[in-house]
Amino acid sequence: MRAVLVTPDHIIAEVYAGRCTAPDALGVRPAEAAVWEESTLSVTGSREEHWSGLGHYPHEEQPERTVRLVREWAGTV
Repeated sequence: MRAVLVTPDHIIAEVYAGRCTAPDALGVRPAEAAVWEESTLSVTGSREEHWSGLGHYPHEEQPERTVRLVREWAGTV
């Protein structure tokens, strides 16, 4: 949290806009988010996984599960 507290407001606003509100931002998606997410799976063998109760670092919170899924995926490409 300290990084946010010392980051100037205009920098936070620019990052937020770039990630969330700009026309091509990561956070801007069609009304049907599932359709958009499915369109990002362009690599053969890729699939979407929903892991409930995890934060931004699922690879640290559930490393064994992450490794298993990556190995499964790597075996399909």
